[in-house]
Amino acid sequence: MKASEAQQKKLEDHYINREQKLGKAEAALEAKTNDCSLLVAKNTTLQAKVQELVVALAAKEQEMASQAENFKATEEKLIEEAATGFADGFVEALVQAACANPGINVSECSPFSEVFEGKIVPLKAPGD
Repeated sequence: MKASEAQQKKLEDHYINREQKLGKAEAALEAKTNDCSLLVAKNTTLQAKVQELVVALAAKEQEMASQAENFKATEEKLIEEAATGFADGFVEALVQAACANPGINVSECSPFSEVFEGKIVPLKAPGD
């Protein structure tokens, strides 16, 4: 009977030990489940933020494309204005030269010509 009581006490201690371990494991599982829930919520928030950033990036890319088009148009306009200003200035310089030197022939003069070896010749394109 004493052996049976000792066996019973040993089994009860073993049962209590197992119950304690089970309680600790359940608490650890609950903590990990809570951590996982927090991570899922954070992941959802981050995915929403990524979507916002993707939309913002697309808007910025569209804005940059529009600015590039505007820049190109402005650049072309400025080049045209510079060329027109240069041509108008050249004509004005010829008029002044003819006025200061009556009788000179400026008909061969052009903004696309240069003086080479004492003669007026067409400008050579770069690489010619």
